[in-house]
Amino acid sequence: NIVPFSYELKDGDIVKIKTNSNSTPNKDWLNFVKTSQAITKIKSYFSKKDHEEYVIKGREILEKELRKRHLSFNDIFSSSNIKFLINELKFKDEDDIYLSIGSYRYTAGFLINMINSDKEELSDVLIDKKKTLSKSSNHVSDVIVDGDKDILITLAKCCNPVKGDEIVGYVTKTQGVKIHKKNCSSIPKNSKRFVPVEWDYTSNNRFNSNLYIYTNCKDELLSKIIEVATKKDVKIQSFNTRYHNDITIYQVVVMVRNTSELDKIINEFAKISHVSKVSKELI
Repeated sequence: NIVPFSYELKDGDIVKIKTNSNSTPNKDWLNFVKTSQAITKIKSYFSKKDHEEYVIKGREILEKELRKRHLSFNDIFSSSNIKFLINELKFKDEDDIYLSIGSYRYTAGFLINMINSDKEELSDVLIDKKKTLSKSSNHVSDVIVDGDKDILITLAKCCNPVKGDEIVGYVTKTQGVKIHKKNCSSIPKNSKRFVPVEWDYTSNNRFNSNLYIYTNCKDELLSKIIEVATKKDVKIQSFNTRYHNDITIYQVVVMVRNTSELDKIINEFAKISHVSKVSKELI
């Protein structure tokens, strides 16, 4: 008897399977196949197929964008420029460049501008859509860029902005929109690369913040600092101890959810015996 491919075999069944060299798997098979080996092979086939389709699609998008700009493909995507992109953006090979465009990880305009060193527009910034993020990461963006929550952002390490700080967004070539404190000395005063940004207060992520705890006490205070942070549910990322004359300075990187939480832990550290000062900057 001819039965559907999804037929569940019973004990005693004798089966003849007809094969065809031109046949390909169907995604619906994943709904009824039983063994992990079969599932893996089917998924592997479609993963490879999707990869190839994205590569072809990416190259087509790139060629279309180059024609639109009246640029030669061979001139712009020369071997030296391809090598530059691979090194700069950590691609594996040339196909990986086209894959990034076809899967909407980068725009063609962004890559062309990167090679030409032109100013990129906001639409050409590296974008990571939520669908490309790991479902297990429960990703929630911390910053809304020009009304969009799906733009890749990087928190600047020079000023370590914390939710609640006044911030500015600066378009970079490889790190999306970099978020700085408004008064950060590392950002240029006049630039066309600034974009409107604001904190997304629906997220509950923690942020790194440097604190400097000053004391003239000879005794070790690290255990007391850890004890205070633990009671206030503040995680300590790292410690570093500095000495200046008779003063000991503890550089502590704490992880807080917002400026309010940061101010509270500063006040708690300041209450520790023999602590003379707690500041966000090294004085």
